[in-house]
Amino acid sequence: MNRHLFGTAGALVAVLLATGCAEDPTAALRGDVARIVFSRNYVTLNVGQSLPMSVKAYDAQGNVVNVLAAISVDNANVATVTVNDTTSLDPLPQTDFTVAAVADGSVQVVATAGGVSSDPINVVVYPTQFLGTVALDATGAVDILTISSTTNVKFDPAASVALVNDEPTVLLSRTADELQVAVISASPLTGATVTVENLVFQPPYGTFDLLWLDSPTPVDIRTTLFDGAITVDASRQADYITLSSSANFEFAADANVLVNGDPTFLISRSATQIVVAGGNINAVAGGTVTIQNALYLGQYDVAAVVAGATVNLEAFNNSVTTGSLATAPDITAGPFPYEYYTLVTAGDPDQLVQFNSGSNLAVTVTAVWLTGADVDIYWVDSGGVIYACGGGCSSANPEVSTHTIAAGVQDFLDMELYDGEDSIVRVTVTSP
Repeated sequence: MNRHLFGTAGALVAVLLATGCAEDPTAALRGDVARIVFSRNYVTLNVGQSLPMSVKAYDAQGNVVNVLAAISVDNANVATVTVNDTTSLDPLPQTDFTVAAVADGSVQVVATAGGVSSDPINVVVYPTQFLGTVALDATGAVDILTISSTTNVKFDPAASVALVNDEPTVLLSRTADELQVAVISASPLTGATVTVENLVFQPPYGTFDLLWLDSPTPVDIRTTLFDGAITVDASRQADYITLSSSANFEFAADANVLVNGDPTFLISRSATQIVVAGGNINAVAGGTVTIQNALYLGQYDVAAVVAGATVNLEAFNNSVTTGSLATAPDITAGPFPYEYYTLVTAGDPDQLVQFNSGSNLAVTVTAVWLTGADVDIYWVDSGGVIYACGGGCSSANPEVSTHTIAAGVQDFLDMELYDGEDSIVRVTVTSP
């Protein structure tokens, strides 16, 4: 019995010794390549990225076949593959390779071994920049950008927009292949970045949404110029400036005008015309006109746009030349509303007009000063005594006072300089 057991054990050792030196004890059990499988069945990369991958070959019974596969790609301009020159045995025989993204698009990768080809896998390479052309037209009052799509990156006809230095632009037209926008800028922009949002990525295999891409093409944007007509009427105390709309610009309901950064008095305003009274203590030569709250193409609110034309304004011509009661102009007869401009200075701080009413006369006075910081409304009797401080003598601008002049009483309206800073004041008197 013992001899029998010993003999069996010896035979087993002999088999193990005979087979232990073979490279693969199951090699004889494996058949030819029947299928090839990638380590991933779908790959996404950004341009410039790479990814290590592997592929394994199997026979009909599912055994791994130790074979080096050939890897091919259908468009090497989009992605390339580099195959290692040996197979790996970790954990089973496989072919290692690297796929590298070259340009935006998509490709199919196929592995072949033993006369068998794998099912293709898709590799999608996303763009990292918008490479369509960006053309700038700076010949008109407003800079226009025309942006063209690429073969793979298109515009969404319902949603694509363009930004310049992260600021919105005005959409003029939009198709899948072209986006045209106007750039409204209150100051010049040098080397500005154009960003396109809501793009459609359409490589050969699939369609994908892109939130945004920056263009590598910088643009130089001019200060947007108001190109409407500007005229000056210098026959008045305060020069009247009339601005007319253009094909590009209209005026919003709250539009106003500055000259050299100083405010003006609004006379009238509509979508197509705005009239203001300007001028200062001194004459203005080549004054810069800025329109605040203009409308581009009647729909896009522009916070500030500078006029292409400058203005020359005369020094303020004051018709109320004295603070004397005896020479104060009588405005009792109106017509109301009665409006005049006056200049109060440190040398002549009181400017008066008078009322001589045969019946009770209720008036409301609104004083707005263009220059200076504080002008007060006073009511003065015929003896020159101040008996009422209209509007509480505040520093509000405008300052408003309502006053009733009794029948047969002579009262004077006094615009008085409070802070010593020369002031041009527009006075409006209304009466029911």
